[in-house]
Amino acid sequence: MLFKKLLVSLIYSLIYLMICPSIFGQTDYYFESITINNGLPHNTVYRIVQDKAGFVWFGSQRGLIRYDGYTCRLFGETQSGSYGFLNKSVHALMEDKKGNLWVGTHTGDLCVREAQKGSFQYMTNEKAFKSLVGQRIEAIFEDSSGKIWIATLDDGLLIYDPEKKTSQHLNISNSHLVSNAVFAFAQDKSGRVWVATAGEGINYFDASINDFKQIFADVPNLNGTLNGNLRGYRKTLLLDKKGYLWIGTDGTGLYAMDLTNNHFQHFDTQTNGGKDLNSNAVLSLALTKNNCVLIATDGGGMTVFDPESKTFEPHKSDNNQSGSLNTNAVYDVYVDNSDNVWLATFNGGVNVHKAHQVRFDYFTHVGNKSNEMSNRSVLGLSQSMDGNIWIGTDGGGLNVFNRKDNRFSVVNNPTSVPNKVVKTIFEDKKKRIWLGYFNGGLAMYDRQNGSFRHYLNNPNDPLSISDNSVWSIASDPTSGKLWVGTIGKGINLFDPETGKFQRFIHKKEDANSISEDGVTVVYADKKDNIWVGTEHTGLNLYDRNTSNFIRFQHQDNDPLSISGNYVRSIFEDSRGCLWIGTEGGGLNQWLGGGKFKHYTTQNGLISNAVMGISEDRDGHLWLSSLEGIARFDTERDSFQNFKFNKTLDGMSNQFNQSAVLRTMDGEMFFGGINGL
Repeated sequence: MLFKKLLVSLIYSLIYLMICPSIFGQTDYYFESITINNGLPHNTVYRIVQDKAGFVWFGSQRGLIRYDGYTCRLFGETQSGSYGFLNKSVHALMEDKKGNLWVGTHTGDLCVREAQKGSFQYMTNEKAFKSLVGQRIEAIFEDSSGKIWIATLDDGLLIYDPEKKTSQHLNISNSHLVSNAVFAFAQDKSGRVWVATAGEGINYFDASINDFKQIFADVPNLNGTLNGNLRGYRKTLLLDKKGYLWIGTDGTGLYAMDLTNNHFQHFDTQTNGGKDLNSNAVLSLALTKNNCVLIATDGGGMTVFDPESKTFEPHKSDNNQSGSLNTNAVYDVYVDNSDNVWLATFNGGVNVHKAHQVRFDYFTHVGNKSNEMSNRSVLGLSQSMDGNIWIGTDGGGLNVFNRKDNRFSVVNNPTSVPNKVVKTIFEDKKKRIWLGYFNGGLAMYDRQNGSFRHYLNNPNDPLSISDNSVWSIASDPTSGKLWVGTIGKGINLFDPETGKFQRFIHKKEDANSISEDGVTVVYADKKDNIWVGTEHTGLNLYDRNTSNFIRFQHQDNDPLSISGNYVRSIFEDSRGCLWIGTEGGGLNQWLGGGKFKHYTTQNGLISNAVMGISEDRDGHLWLSSLEGIARFDTERDSFQNFKFNKTLDGMSNQFNQSAVLRTMDGEMFFGGINGL
């Protein structure tokens, strides 16, 4: 499958990305570049098209290239001679309905790669195409009847009938075409073929008279006069899903024509206070599946128009921004079958935004920046109902991350906080923030006055918390009380209203007690079951009726027992499936009745140490581990793994236990020993 390579962006400072209307609504446009360093013969590319097999073809200043998602293949000569585009500028590319690829060059060479044969045929010598000799081919288009329209720079256009193998040559000498410089075509639902030429207005072909008619814009300029001639030497066309014909010009910006009444809207660098376009040289247009218009300009990069909000969002080259365009001179924009956005540029090669690509942003403590995290190691993550992201660190205390402005703030009161190692964070239904500290007990943080209330072990009080190292907190679905797991003395059922703790600890003589006192995770599922993962002795299920614990431990002679006893994470997905991550035994799916299905590195899992589990909006599980992150497609039982190369101040592959979070807007956060 093509385009499997996924870029991981790892930088140690905050990444401020432009958020824009896109294929999926609000999406980051993050671009990779394909240049001479990746096999292009030249960094100037004019046209891009994808064929039915998934290959992407580039028309460059030095020939035709096929890109398979990994490598560039330059098409040039065969044993019998040249295809006709070797070392020539390819300005026109089009795949017809039969899968044939049409290629046109700046010297009038026309070639067709037949879908069945897979080889190129030189067409210019054939009688039907003789008028193309020496002409620069600007565009190739197939209409609804299967006829091929070929635009030339200096001699009008050619209409070729593949069935009859005949052509009609139209120019200013034998028709009402406005100019012999033809650049683009588009066909509307009524069958009219619109033709973009140099000069004034816009042409369309009237089949009933076998000739062209013109329409002129009637929109006022800022000074109130009519911009009635729709000026521009080079023009480009696009039909959207709502019946608008978009016309890009290389001098007067962009026009949207309502085909129901021929009324125009005009956008340029002056309209809307200069907020619409960064450049009036519009060279190419494309449409996303959400009907957003992608606007390629010479000098202004790419701009995205959202028809719902009627706003423009620019995307320009910025040396200080990772993933921005590498040039603002964009010649062509193309959206492929996988919703990837491809940009052909002048001297920048090809820029591509991969719509379904996973990309990781990275935040850490550098030590010399304001509003950054207070410590590198992230132990706990939680999101409160107000949208803030709470971060527990290993020595930097509690941090709050405001995603709206990408700023971190530290919540520390030296007079009341016992230490700065925050292992777990939980917000209850009353919006109270609960913190579990290593060797600091349980604390409630009052956001109104910034104060902490602490609950510590009192050896003389059996109703106090059993231990001061709190590893996990969960809400009891039936009572609203809190289950508090400690790493040294079992779990506690805590009543915040009375401040009293009920202890559940391991008793060697009691097989119905919790299997050990080292509790790593407590989890309440949708059926109100309380699951307890332990440090060394497997999984426990709490029986409310008897207050007993049912133990599930690995048995060498039972392939359906849990795969490992070092339980590090528990998660119930949207389908009601329960998943258990172990350190050493990989991932387990609870099948019921004490039976488990196992997933390990033998099944493609990145690591057998599964430290955290969450789920994205598509139903895929995300697993953090000691060796990176994995995305698990539970329908196909397949894994996609992401490893992070350790660099100076860069992300590590080692992620901390239970430090994983899916936010309300669908972002996935993972905490590791070297950042977020």
